[in-house]
Amino acid sequence: MAWFVAGTRPPLSAARDEGLDILRAALRRADCLPERGFQSPAELQCYFSKRRAVLLAATEFATQRPQEKAAQKARYSGKKTK
Repeated sequence: MAWFVAGTRPPLSAARDEGLDILRAALRRADCLPERGFQSPAELQCYFSKRRAVLLAATEFATQRPQEKAAQKARYSGKKTK
């Protein structure tokens, strides 16, 4: 994990990637690394039946505002959030 060689530093993305690799290895060793895909609903059910708790993390992403008034009203309350 030698990042500093002859006075140079790796790009931020290289440091981030190495940090993520270390985190994945630690989670795998602790048997806390989640599965990323399942072949069937039964396989999914089997996987989660062995877990005590499930933590879901979601990322919000931007969507284009609909041009049609009815679609706008269905998706947006009109209130601004701070």
